[in-house]
Amino acid sequence: MELRQYRYFVAVAEELSFTKAAHRLSMAQPPLSQQIAKMERELGVRLFNRDHRHVTLTDAGEALLGECYELLEQEKRAREVVAAAGGLRGGRLRVGAMPSLLVGLLPGTLALFRAEFPDVYVVAEELDDADQLERLSQQRLDLGLGRLQGTLKGFEITEFGSEPLVLAMPRDHRFADRRAVALRDFADDAFVMFRRSQAPHVYDTYLGACLRAGFQMRVSDESAVGDHSMLGLVACRRGIALVPLTTAQVRVPGVVFRRLSSPANACLPITVTWRRRAVPRFASAFARCLKSQLRETAVLS
Repeated sequence: MELRQYRYFVAVAEELSFTKAAHRLSMAQPPLSQQIAKMERELGVRLFNRDHRHVTLTDAGEALLGECYELLEQEKRAREVVAAAGGLRGGRLRVGAMPSLLVGLLPGTLALFRAEFPDVYVVAEELDDADQLERLSQQRLDLGLGRLQGTLKGFEITEFGSEPLVLAMPRDHRFADRRAVALRDFADDAFVMFRRSQAPHVYDTYLGACLRAGFQMRVSDESAVGDHSMLGLVACRRGIALVPLTTAQVRVPGVVFRRLSSPANACLPITVTWRRRAVPRFASAFARCLKSQLRETAVLS
C-alpha cells in the first residue's frame, strides 16, 4: 500500500462519509471508494461497515486508524528532519516537564527560546519522569525536563541545577508562623505523597530527607498525581507535604510554604533528557535558554 492510501482511509474514518471525504481530498468519490476497497483486499479485512445511510468503522478499522495517525506523524517528522538538515530555521520542539518545573521554570525558558527561534513550533506537556522516558523511547518527545539522575541506557541525562525542598502546610498549622522550620519538628505529622512509581528519585528524596532528620515519614495519603495535587490534599487537611521550591509559586487558598532551616541535604536536581542516538536539533539552544533562566530565577539554588 502507498502512503496516500492511508491518508484516504483517515479522511473516510474521520468524516464517516465517502462523499465528504472525497470533497475534503479534492477528488471524485468513485476513485476514493476503489482505493479503500483495494486496501481491504490487500489487508484481508473489512475496514468499514457500509449501508445506504451510514458508514462506520469495523474493529479492524479502529485498530488501523491509530496506526495511521502514528504513520502520518512519522512522515511529518521525517519532513521536518529533512528541512532542518537543509538549514531551514523552522521546525518543532516537543518538551515534557514535571509538574513543578512546567509551572516554575519552563515558561521563562520557552520565552527565551521563542525569542531566538520564533518560527519553531513548541509543544509543552506535563509528564512525570516515567512518562517522559516512554515518550522519548517512542519518539513522541524531543526533550524531558525533570528530576532523573544517573545513567540510563539509550538516554543522555544532563543536570543543570538543583532546588531546595520546602514544607507545604495548612495556614493554621502550629508552625505556620515561623519563617523557617526544622524538618525534625514534623516527625509526628502525617504527610501526603504520590505513588513512588511516578517519580522514584523524587519520592526517595522526600523519604531520605526525613530519615536524615531523624524520623521515618508517616504517609497518610498517596493519591496525589503530582506536586500540585499534593497541595490540594494539604488544603483538605489530609497532611503536610514536602515539595520543590518552584511549586511554592502555585498559590492554593489555605496553604502556606516554609523553608527548611537546613536545606543542604534536601534538594532536587533539574535535568534535561533526550535519546542518545537522536539528539534533537534544538537541544543545545534549549539548554542555553534553561541556563539563562536558572540564573534569572532567584528562588533556585
